[in-house]
Amino acid sequence: MPYNEKSIKPLTARDYEQAIQFLNRTFNYQRENGFEYFLSGLYKPTDELMNCIYAIWEGDKLIATLGIYPIDWCLYDQKLRIGGVGGIAVDPDWQGKGLMGLMLRFAIKQMKRDGYQLSYLAGLRDRYRRYGWEVCGCQNVARFTPSCFKRIRAADSQADSLKFRSINQNSETIARLYEIYCQQKIRCERPADRFEDFLRHGALEPYVAFDSSDQPIGYATIDSNRTSIKELVLVDNKQQLAALSSFQNEIQFDDLVLYFRPWDMEYLRQLGTCAESITLQSSGNWQIFDWLATLSTLLNARCRISHMIDGKVNIEISDIGRRYSLSVAHNHASVSLTEEEPQLTATSEQWMRILFGPTQPSGVISIPYNARILDAWCPLPLSLMPIDHV
Repeated sequence: MPYNEKSIKPLTARDYEQAIQFLNRTFNYQRENGFEYFLSGLYKPTDELMNCIYAIWEGDKLIATLGIYPIDWCLYDQKLRIGGVGGIAVDPDWQGKGLMGLMLRFAIKQMKRDGYQLSYLAGLRDRYRRYGWEVCGCQNVARFTPSCFKRIRAADSQADSLKFRSINQNSETIARLYEIYCQQKIRCERPADRFEDFLRHGALEPYVAFDSSDQPIGYATIDSNRTSIKELVLVDNKQQLAALSSFQNEIQFDDLVLYFRPWDMEYLRQLGTCAESITLQSSGNWQIFDWLATLSTLLNARCRISHMIDGKVNIEISDIGRRYSLSVAHNHASVSLTEEEPQLTATSEQWMRILFGPTQPSGVISIPYNARILDAWCPLPLSLMPIDHV
C-alpha cells in the first residue's frame, strides 16, 4: 500500500521490544551490543523516550523508524533547542521505495512544528544533504603518543597526582559528577536520572578522577578499545594535563585520541604544548530552522569565549529570501533582520559552512573586502560532544 506522512506514528512503551529487535536487525547488531546497550540513555521502555521514535507499520510489522530526540543546548545564559535525528532505519524488504525520504521530510516538518531551532544528524553527508543537512561545525581532536606523556611529566612533577577509578554505579559519586558537569558554561542538558547512561553512550567506560583527598573532581570516558577519550570534564581546567597523564598512568594505553570542545581555549593552549597533533574537524550534519536565534546565540557565545573585533556585516541567505545584519560592539553581538543591501549572498548550505566551519569563511567562498570581518569572527562554536550524539 502507498504510504504518506499520515502513516507515520510515534511509538509507545509497549512497542519497545519490537522496536529494539527491528533496529538491531536492520543495522545488523547483536542484542548484547545493540541500541539499548550503546545508546542506553535514549532507548528505554518508557513512553517519554519511545514517543521520540516515529514509525511506519505494515500491519503489525515495523518497516521504518526515525527518532527525533530533544537536545537543550545551554550556551552561558542562552539556550538553543536541537532536534537530534537518529535511529533511521528501513526494513531491507522495503528499501528503495522512498520510505527514508518520506521519514526525513516528515522529521523536518515535525521539528519545525515543535519549535526546534536547528537539527543535528550523524551519518554520510551525501545521504542527507539533499534534505537540507550539511556537514559543518567544529570538533577539536588531539592525538598523543607515549613521548607526549613523558613531556607532560618532565614539565610537571605533580602530573600523576590524580587517581582514576571505574565509576562502579556509586550513586553519591554519580551525583557529584553531575554537579561538576552542570558547572560547564556550554553544555547539553542531560537528565540527572540518566546521566550515567549518557556517560556510557557508544559503549564508553567512564572513570572518576579523584584528588589527593580522595574527593571526586571530574571524569573521563574512554572507548572499549582504550584508544580515545570522548569527554574529559574537571572542576579545574588547569588540571587537564595532570588528568591526562594520571589517566594514562592508570589505564596504561599508548597512543590516544582526545575529543574536546572548540570553545575550551585555555585547554587548547595547554594541549598545544604537548600533543603530537591537534586537528579541527566538522562536528556532523546540521540544518538550521531558526537562523535569527541560532546566529544571535552563537555569535554572543563566541564573544564570551574570546574578545571579538568590532564590526558589522549584512548577509543574505538566497534560498530563503532573508537578510540579516550581524554586528559586534564592545564584545557584545546583535543579529537582526534587515532590508539593507548585503555585503555577501550565499545559499543556506554555503552559509552553514561559512559561519560554522570547520574552515574559515574564505575557504568556502570568495569573501569581498567589506565582509572580511567574517574571517575574524568565524567559525562560530557549533558543536556537540560525541556523548550527546543520537
